[in-house]
Amino acid sequence: MGQRFWRVVGAQLLATLGVTLLAATVIGLPWAINKYVAWNFVKQEVLFTDKGIRESFRGSSDLVRGRWWHTVRVAGFLFLVSVVVGPVASFALIFTTLPLIWINLLGALIFSLLIPYVAIGETLLYFDLQARAATEPVKPRRSWRLWQPRRFGRVVRDPSPQAAMSG
Repeated sequence: MGQRFWRVVGAQLLATLGVTLLAATVIGLPWAINKYVAWNFVKQEVLFTDKGIRESFRGSSDLVRGRWWHTVRVAGFLFLVSVVVGPVASFALIFTTLPLIWINLLGALIFSLLIPYVAIGETLLYFDLQARAATEPVKPRRSWRLWQPRRFGRVVRDPSPQAAMSG
């Protein structure tokens, strides 16, 4: 894991930066949501398959393709658990007789204790999607090249040698 640490950090920073830049405009918000879900497993792709940063983005997108709504439901729930539970617990504790410093520390403790469970949940979702990908065919990629009008919106075949040998 030590050898892959900086690739994981770099891939996650690039994914976060890309989604943030897309979300900065109103026009890019739908693409930001799509890419946030599609790039959700970049870290796992680097760690478990030892891919480079660029290949991990492609692998994560391929894993989510055709299973986007399933991924949104589970990853959205995990995101909400990680973001909402700590502040809600802190808000509920405001109405007790505890000092504010203890309320803040308890909210931070709850948040920090949930982080490993959310990471485990995302990794289990990654393995679930891999198992589904092994049994279900992946929806083919489409061409979005405007400069090639005959191929625009049509299915693009995988030009890799492995795809040529298997199909």
